[in-house]
Amino acid sequence: MPGLRINEAVIPAQSLQLLQHSSALGAVDEKTLRDSVIDNRLIAHWAESRLTAHALAHLDMEVENAVHEVLLGQLPTIEKPVTTVQPISAAELRQLLKTDLDKAFTLTAAQQQAVAKRVLVSIDEPESTAVQVSLLDVYMHETIQGLAELQAGNHRYLLERAQQLAERRWQQQQWQQRGMLSAEVLQGLQRLMRDHQLKQRWLLEQGLTGDPHHESEVAEQRWRQVSKAQIEQFYQQNRDQFRQVEQVSGGYFMLSSQQQADALFQQVQNGVGLDQLVQQQKLQRYTLEVSNDAGQKSLLQKLALIQKPGISRPFRAEQAWVMFDIKTREDRVLPLSDASVQHSCARAIALQQAQQEFEALRMRLRTEARISELRAGEGR
Repeated sequence: MPGLRINEAVIPAQSLQLLQHSSALGAVDEKTLRDSVIDNRLIAHWAESRLTAHALAHLDMEVENAVHEVLLGQLPTIEKPVTTVQPISAAELRQLLKTDLDKAFTLTAAQQQAVAKRVLVSIDEPESTAVQVSLLDVYMHETIQGLAELQAGNHRYLLERAQQLAERRWQQQQWQQRGMLSAEVLQGLQRLMRDHQLKQRWLLEQGLTGDPHHESEVAEQRWRQVSKAQIEQFYQQNRDQFRQVEQVSGGYFMLSSQQQADALFQQVQNGVGLDQLVQQQKLQRYTLEVSNDAGQKSLLQKLALIQKPGISRPFRAEQAWVMFDIKTREDRVLPLSDASVQHSCARAIALQQAQQEFEALRMRLRTEARISELRAGEGR
């Protein structure tokens, strides 16, 4: 796979090959990877200055972790050296990282200088550049949960993380010194990982990916700007999306094993009448009628409410296997006056708009970009 020049950025061929063969990426063909790399680079360059500080949090940590995972799976592990550890007490750790309540985990400039000088782990091998990890190094590589551990004075956790970081950096240094990894290839891989992270963070901030129950401020602002007229039009065009089961009735059978349940279901599928099978196998039929009200539901009742009329496939429920024979199902369409319906419509409209805007942006950036393949040996 040849290297790429995307506007001013150079991605060496070996960086792309390392990414392509990464176990984390899975099987991907060359064209798909190439297109993804180009899109990531263009969108990352465009989006980085527009992302909020919150969206950029822990970016360097994620990039370093991703790069190490790619390299660790493809380059040989060098025997770990002896590390020198500078102990730190829980009291000292709490004092160094103490912050005001309203500033959460944000260190002052003076604190950053102090913790940067507090070396925790060092590796000093002959003919190698010394590797040092400070308290600031660890602090800047932690998640929120990790930062909470550090501020609470968990010095054992701190030293464990510092040793991991030191060994990781030493491995990377050794790969470079032994000619297994050039600086250009490493920089190219770092760019690939950073571009991927930036694009994903942009998509998340725009509400195009992620958990819909934890939306970003940008995504919330989008759907709050949707008009009542737009909501009504969307509702009328998509009424079936708001159809909800009201009640199901019929019966069900409790079967002792999956084998028995599968055999019964297969016979029904083959055209054997259910009544005939009930008589032959002396099955007991239980009457079922479930309403979709606000009351507490058993697992069996919840399963019944999602069935369509007819014989269902077997389900595991209440220490047995159950098959439903649904005779009737009553549905209703939730009205537009329902607040949850209005919310769903507004969010769906906002998502469509965001997707259209993103695709237009992607196509524009592609059209304006200068993209070429590197010649053999160029970029290394």
